[in-house]
Amino acid sequence: MDIHRYEASLTPKKLERLHRLLRTPRTVDQLVIMAPPWGKGRRKGKRPSPDTLFDVRARLETQSTVDELSATAAFINNTNQALKEMVKGTNAEGVLDQVMMLLGQEVIYFTLKRLNPAARTAATRLLLKRADQRRVDRRLDLAEETLEKPGNEQAKSPFSATEKEAAVKQILGIN
Repeated sequence: MDIHRYEASLTPKKLERLHRLLRTPRTVDQLVIMAPPWGKGRRKGKRPSPDTLFDVRARLETQSTVDELSATAAFINNTNQALKEMVKGTNAEGVLDQVMMLLGQEVIYFTLKRLNPAARTAATRLLLKRADQRRVDRRLDLAEETLEKPGNEQAKSPFSATEKEAAVKQILGIN
């Protein structure tokens, strides 16, 4: 197979240069001109064929996909283990926080890979909305604690339950 013979004929430095070159968005014809020539054997000094370069590029892309799938499988296994404990007691807030953490990791991943701006933007909006919701929840918890303290009669709210509900909906942006 030419692909293995060609790569084997190159020095480690030239092989690394070839792999970097093949990961660039160039046509195979451009790559033929830029690729290092065969290093040894009966083709020494000749340029590799377009088919050989195409095969090397395909193998590199396949290897990259396999590596990403392996990383994704490990990530899913770790996530499943983390979520198993949370789901047992049905800690809804904990599960939601874990999901938001996973979304945050995806946003970071896509930002670093510079992929899929639409998904990155949607996930970022969701993360920001959840962070804002947590802030509002903390404020409401603090207000409830203040109202529930014994001897705090003057702190009782002058608003009815309906008015409180409307105010909370307005704060959270719920229609």
